[in-house]
Amino acid sequence: MVPTAALPTLVEFTHRLRAAGIPVPAATAGDMVQALETVGMASGSDAFFALRALACSSVEHLLIFDRVFLAFFGSMRDPSIAFVSPRQRTWTIRAEGDRPDSGDGDEVRKATVGASAVERLGRRDFADLTAAESAQV
Repeated sequence: MVPTAALPTLVEFTHRLRAAGIPVPAATAGDMVQALETVGMASGSDAFFALRALACSSVEHLLIFDRVFLAFFGSMRDPSIAFVSPRQRTWTIRAEGDRPDSGDGDEVRKATVGASAVERLGRRDFADLTAAESAQV
């Protein structure tokens, strides 16, 4: 069980997450209390990952959460919690029939990779969708 004295701390932490740009609804804040009751507060790592799993609803929230958690619970930081910076990733994509040793691969092409069409369209206003995009949704 989460000690009653810890509840104001969790409320303040939730406020800081919201201020940093992570939308934490009241229901999720309640779930965070239940998660800490389940995993306990003895392990900073367990608390970190339990709260992170509930508070972060998109990949963009992960680094924000990490930063807020470290600033807020810095003295509670467990050495097993690894904070990493995002890294730049590159891929080599070859057209069918291209061979690495053919010398034709000197041209650099940029490609956008990431979310599916449905994920990208999920954040758009319906009024701004084309007919083709509306059909995908």
